[in-house]
Amino acid sequence: MNLALLEDGLIVMIIGMGTVFIFLTIMIWAMDLNGRVLQIINSSLRKCLLKRKLLRKMRRVIMMKKLHLQLPVQWQQQERNRLLKEG
Repeated sequence: MNLALLEDGLIVMIIGMGTVFIFLTIMIWAMDLNGRVLQIINSSLRKCLLKRKLLRKMRRVIMMKKLHLQLPVQWQQQERNRLLKEG
């Protein structure tokens, strides 16, 4: 009677340990897969953000060039208007 109870206990223990081992194996595999997916997403987002940052800088440069081209024209008009008022 005691031996049968011990056998049943060992069987339950082996089944429990096997279940935990399988669960941990699947969890480690899922975490590894998750890390790989996040690396891919991170690199693509980084490229996207760098492109967006570069576009913003390019827009600023273009706006500054336009501003520098327009400022002399505005200064000339202001100077003409001042001379006409004085003249």
